[in-house]
Amino acid sequence: MMRNQTANFRNLAAQFFLGSIALALVSLVFFWLQVDLASTASAYLMVIVPFSLMGSFTASAPLAIMAFAGPAYCFAPPIFDFRIEAPTGGGVVIQLGGRQQSHHLKRDEQGE
Repeated sequence: MMRNQTANFRNLAAQFFLGSIALALVSLVFFWLQVDLASTASAYLMVIVPFSLMGSFTASAPLAIMAFAGPAYCFAPPIFDFRIEAPTGGGVVIQLGGRQQSHHLKRDEQGE
């Protein structure tokens, strides 16, 4: 009984390892070619489907999660952008810094 469980785990681990390598290669090539998110997702689907048909759900589910998280991290544009593009935005930062600086100078002049 123990031998069968070990062989089953070995097959699952091999499938997950090979699937991870395949997804990493697809990610690397598509990122290098600067392909858009939709094409990358299609290529991930082409990698996931054969691996899911070969093995079990246990090894295919983490591969599907990796296929969802990978493009979201590598290929999607960032949600938050902290650059100050408006000319008034830079002035606000400079004004706030100047007020803080002048407040410290007043405290130093008063001997505090």
